[in-house]
Amino acid sequence: MIIAMSTDKLSLTSDILTSWQELQDISGEWNKLLAASEADSIFLRWEWMETWRSVMPADLAFYCVVVRDDKGELAAIFPLYFKRYRYLGFINVRVLCPLADSNCGSEYPDIIADKRHGLAAYEKIFEAISESKARWDIIWMPRRAGWHGDSTAAIKEACRLQAFETRTQEHIFSYIDLPEDFASFMKRMSRKRRQHRKSYCKKVFEEDGAEYVTCERRDDLAPFMNALFKLHEKRWLTKGHRGCFAKYPTMRDFYRKFLPIALEKGWLSMSAVKRGDEFKAVQIGYIYNDVYYALQEGFDTDYISGVGEALRLEKIRDLISGGVTAYDFLGEQTQHKHSWMAKQRKGNDIVIYNRTLPRIKAYILGNWHAIRYLARKLKNNDSLCCQ
Repeated sequence: MIIAMSTDKLSLTSDILTSWQELQDISGEWNKLLAASEADSIFLRWEWMETWRSVMPADLAFYCVVVRDDKGELAAIFPLYFKRYRYLGFINVRVLCPLADSNCGSEYPDIIADKRHGLAAYEKIFEAISESKARWDIIWMPRRAGWHGDSTAAIKEACRLQAFETRTQEHIFSYIDLPEDFASFMKRMSRKRRQHRKSYCKKVFEEDGAEYVTCERRDDLAPFMNALFKLHEKRWLTKGHRGCFAKYPTMRDFYRKFLPIALEKGWLSMSAVKRGDEFKAVQIGYIYNDVYYALQEGFDTDYISGVGEALRLEKIRDLISGGVTAYDFLGEQTQHKHSWMAKQRKGNDIVIYNRTLPRIKAYILGNWHAIRYLARKLKNNDSLCCQ
C-alpha cells in the first residue's frame, strides 16, 4: 500500500496551475516523476498530455495540483481540468476530470506521486483543493487501475481529513499473462478453440495468401492509419453504429498526431493482415513497460470470417517473441476476451464530493445512476469544456 512510507507533510508545498503555460513549465519534470510513481503508464506520459491538448478546444480550464518537496523537486501532480454540465436542464454541475480523459482512448487516470512521499503528498494535494472548494462540485476519476500500488486508500484518507466524501465502484478489466513461448500459450486454449483459430489462420495466410505485417517506418503510418479508420467504421456500421473515429473527429486527430511520436519512442505496435495492397484487418496498440495495450481494431466484414481472430493470434505470437509479458485488453471484461483466456483484475471508478454542495445537488449526485449518466455525457464531449 502507498501509505506504508510517508514524508513529513510540513516539508511539502502545493500550488494549483490553471494555465497551459504553467503546465509546460513543468514538462521537463513530468516523466521523471511518473517513473518514480506507482501510476506509470503511457496514458499519463507528458507526450500523451501534450498531444491531447493540441487537439482539444483552446479554452480549456486547467486545474492541476502540484506538490514540491523541501528541495523544490516535484513530489506529486494531480492533473485535472473543468467540464460543466447542465443536469436535468437546470442543475449546473462543475466537474473536475482527469487530463486527457477523452477523445484519445486513455485509461487508468491517477494522481502521479513519488512513492517516497507516501500519504503526505496526497494530504497536501487535497489541502490545496479544499482551499478552492468554491470552484467545483465533484471530482470524477473513472476506470482507474487497482493493481501495482492502488492509490485509492491514500485518496480516501486524504479526502477524509478534508471532510470530502468519496464513493467508489468496482470496475473489472481484463488482460492476458503472456508466457515465454507461443506453444505454451496455445496449450491454454481448449482443443476446440485452438483448432478454430488455427483454421482461421490457415484460411487467411495459407489458402488466401494474405500476410501478417507491422508498421515499422514513418512512411507506413498513413496507410495503416487510414486502413484502421476505414475498417473500424465498416465493422461498426454492420452493427448499426458509427465507429469512434467517425463519430469523434478529435479522436482521429489525436491518433494522427500521437502515432508518429509513439513510433519514434518505440511504443507503437500496429499490425495488420494485408492481401496484396489491400488491408483486411488492422490492430493498434502500444507497448509500454513490457505490456501491450490494445487500443482499437478493425476488419473487413466482407472478407474471410475470422480474419480478426487470425490477426490477434499472430499479434500475440509476435508479442511473445518480443518478450512482452502481458496483453491488456483495456475496457471491461467480455465473453470474447474471456475466450482468449483473459483474466479479470479489479479497478474502480471514484467520485469525490465537495462538502459545500447544496442539498438538492448533493442528493442527486449521490446516486450512482446519476453519476454514470453524467459520465456518459462528459465522455468525448468537447462542448462541455469550459473556462
